Amino acid sequence: YYPDAKLFSFEPIPFVCDELNLNFKDDKNFKSFNVGLGDSDGKTKFFMNLFSDSSSMLPVGELHKKNFPYTKDEIEIEVTVKQLDNCFEKGELEKPYLVKIDVQGFEEQVINGGIEVIKNADMIITESSYKELYEGQSLFDSLYEKLKGFGFEFIGNLEQMESAFNGEPLQGDAIFQKRKNK
Repeated sequence: YYPDAKLFSFEPIPFVCDELNLNFKDDKNFKSFNVGLGDSDGKTKFFMNLFSDSSSMLPVGELHKKNFPYTKDEIEIEVTVKQLDNCFEKGELEKPYLVKIDVQGFEEQVINGGIEVIKNADMIITESSYKELYEGQSLFDSLYEKLKGFGFEFIGNLEQMESAFNGEPLQGDAIFQKRKNK
């Protein structure tokens, strides 16, 4: 829909980042960073799941394994982590812009390391869990309060995943829009 939009992508797993770069090799508006995002710069352990989509800075929790047994196997690797606020040159981000955060339970740490980028965004889409799927993760309420404090309002979910056992909501992609001054 937006062929001239710039796309910045962050991927901590080297071979996944290589594949991403290959998929976008002809897109002059695409830039990737082979780093994870968090609330500090450095190196950290990363739990690479054999089901790649469930890889995270946090270990997979018991509720996650119960609902998705194919995610029980993970190996620890070391990855580079940066704060989102330290990733861009001055003027590199042009308004309006959207930030999508899908980091398997590490969303609050990404927000904490990217406060200026987040505060200046027009829209945020963040994966949000209602139940703890990763050990020690922040849940929707915490993300909601933090983004509300930055001037955003929750306007709905794109998708929602329910438990296969009892149908309770587990997570969704929450949409937050910057409030307009009236």
